[in-house]
Amino acid sequence: MSKWVWALVGAVALILAAAPAAAFDTGPHAAITEQAMTLAGYNRAAADAVQVENWLTDYYTSTPTLPSSQQCYLEKLHFDDVFTDADVDAYWNTLLKNTIAAAKQAKANNDLVEYYAVLGISLHVVQDFYAHSNWVETSGHSGPTFETTTYFQWRGRPWTRTGGVHTGWYHNCLNIAQGSHTPHGGYAAGMNHDSVVRPNYSRAYVYALAASYEWLQQIRQAVASAPGDPQFATRMLTYAPSGADAAALVRDQAASLYVSEWISNPLDLASLDGHWNGNRSGYVAAFAAFTAVWTALPDSIFVSTFKTKALYVGLSQGLYQPPVGAAPTVTPARISGTVLDLRVGRVCANFSVGNESYVGLVTSNAPGVSAYQLRDAALHWLPCTNAPWETLVFAPSTASSIQLAYALGNESGIPAPGITAVPIDGASGGLSFSCALRQSVACTWNAPGGTPQPMPASLSVKGNGFSGVTLSSISLTGASLSDRTNTPAPPTNLRVGPQ
Repeated sequence: MSKWVWALVGAVALILAAAPAAAFDTGPHAAITEQAMTLAGYNRAAADAVQVENWLTDYYTSTPTLPSSQQCYLEKLHFDDVFTDADVDAYWNTLLKNTIAAAKQAKANNDLVEYYAVLGISLHVVQDFYAHSNWVETSGHSGPTFETTTYFQWRGRPWTRTGGVHTGWYHNCLNIAQGSHTPHGGYAAGMNHDSVVRPNYSRAYVYALAASYEWLQQIRQAVASAPGDPQFATRMLTYAPSGADAAALVRDQAASLYVSEWISNPLDLASLDGHWNGNRSGYVAAFAAFTAVWTALPDSIFVSTFKTKALYVGLSQGLYQPPVGAAPTVTPARISGTVLDLRVGRVCANFSVGNESYVGLVTSNAPGVSAYQLRDAALHWLPCTNAPWETLVFAPSTASSIQLAYALGNESGIPAPGITAVPIDGASGGLSFSCALRQSVACTWNAPGGTPQPMPASLSVKGNGFSGVTLSSISLTGASLSDRTNTPAPPTNLRVGPQ
């Protein structure tokens, strides 16, 4: 079925009655996927393609353009409704087997986009486990530092957790009774860590990043040893789409951003009012205008591969059944380094006309993170943000320092918005930070006039000459990563500013 049906029918249905898919918000999924792909050696085009396929997993779970039988397969690919240790383990084993089989088939077909679709859909599930389960809460890890021990690493060298591992309950085609199971929930309550506004979001994010990197390495090893073109495993790292496909990829990425940012349920804003990163960015008029344009275009190769090959059918087989055969062997693949947590507590814009939509943009020069601009949630047509902005930047242990640039942009123009820089702190176009990462995390920021100053507990800065925009309580903290499987001693807390 063509996307135009979604433009005519689905837009109205989703605006009026949609609930967010059971997943990390689109922004965290995108950032985790792009960073993990870069760390695993893929180029930007490959990472972009996988990010789109990751988003389509949510998109087609929610839209009314697929038959309910097809949507049922997709509903199984969000790691929900798994309530015992044994069932969690069975789900993981089956998902890995299914993913390896699908990735090998993509190699046999010599189809790179099919391979990227397998990665994107399966990574969505991997990331959802850490957002939808009590993995964070039962880890036994406490304090402001981040731990990176993945499920497979723990299974290979387990320690006693503070409770059994399970996910939340989510209403779907499985028709599992809720009983006493904790609901997945939404922005205000529930088990999920899907968004910047949810408890333990940052810790779930870091676990998901570590697990995504490990997952990519397992699939790459399996594909490299499978029959087929011996150059496939090399070509898949450096995707070079044609001019038309490259342009379509840009459009699909824009769709993942703006459809998610502007989606809204005006009848229940608490359940859905934006789905990029945090609530309160929904804008019905912009959502309808953008989706009408995007869905009227012919399906890109990325969308058509997702729909016509229906790889989600094979990936979902047996996920809620006892495993068949021996568990797959997993070779641990770990990340190490530092996570910098940049928070902006409140953004206010005193405007009287227009459709200003403010967004924070963070770039970094650290290896593995510079390939993707990290983007906060938008503040649309509101006096002040109702949710904090938070950006998590991973710097690998090979980096001795990292430079961050924080900019404030104003989105304008529908259905194809552009970004206009908003001056921050006088005539400056943005803020810059430099952090040393060895032994301890010590950050400085460029104060007005460009003079580096020690990073205080928080900054209060003001926009200049642009509708009175103000940013308050900017804080930058850093914490080293710890891995329980090879770092038995308590990790050292490395931080700057308040937690």
